Amino acid sequence: MRRTSRSNECSRASRFVCQALISGNIMSNGRSLSLPELESRIAIIRDNIRQLVEQAAAFSGAEDEARNADRIAQQTEELERLVKQRDALLKK
Repeated sequence: MRRTSRSNECSRASRFVCQALISGNIMSNGRSLSLPELESRIAIIRDNIRQLVEQAAAFSGAEDEARNADRIAQQTEELERLVKQRDALLKK
């Protein structure tokens, strides 16, 4: 039972981080993200992916594996989007 509790805590924490980061490439005031902001978000996403991989290795079970795979895929998509945006900004 304790494993489920820790898994839920990790899931809640990861969801919070994911939701905080997946706010798009436009700030709430309508301006685009700056290069330092993009670099910061990219670093955070990479760390999220690392943590999700560690969680996937620590927990077993089909439900845990599917949830972790979905979160890793979501974070990877966000990382790719941010890297493309950063690269476009660097070309200017």
